[in-house]
Amino acid sequence: MGVPGNRFSKVICALAAVAFFASPARPRLGGGPVFELKIDGKSYDTGVILNPGVKPPIGKISTGKIADVLKGVLPDYAEDFVDLDGGGKFYLYYDGKDQWRVATNPNGMDTTLLQGQVANDGTFFMAGKYTLFMANADCFVKGKVTFKKGTFEPTKIKGKFYLVSEDITTALDLSIETGKKL
Repeated sequence: MGVPGNRFSKVICALAAVAFFASPARPRLGGGPVFELKIDGKSYDTGVILNPGVKPPIGKISTGKIADVLKGVLPDYAEDFVDLDGGGKFYLYYDGKDQWRVATNPNGMDTTLLQGQVANDGTFFMAGKYTLFMANADCFVKGKVTFKKGTFEPTKIKGKFYLVSEDITTALDLSIETGKKL
């Protein structure tokens, strides 16, 4: 896993970029709830040119593998590009029904902005952009927020996270779910 340029390395670098490089440092906005975020899914290396119909290299992503890289336990080239966090977790900041942020720290700094809408029934659509050094990427998140009965206070968020970057020839298809609320 620690070989420079391997599929997992590219993915961790891309995910960490979402948390660190997309937006300028922002303090916690709006005082909304913060959740630990679980991430699992697949990465696709869209830059590998094969015969038509042949599957591209596909890597598996898990919360545990991401945590090991962020903690510096799993050697990975992403270490050269991001500030690693000993906590090894991603966090979702729920600022409101039209703005969320993600980061690898629970203090609200160096977050990536996601904007969109949450419907009254909890269905949500959020999108964001970030720059990974000289690589651009777009992300889109869709899913469902569970609200505390009779309120718009989120208790759980579950959905799909998609990322695509022509520059780093990577596409992600991830499942996300909130865990512990801070």
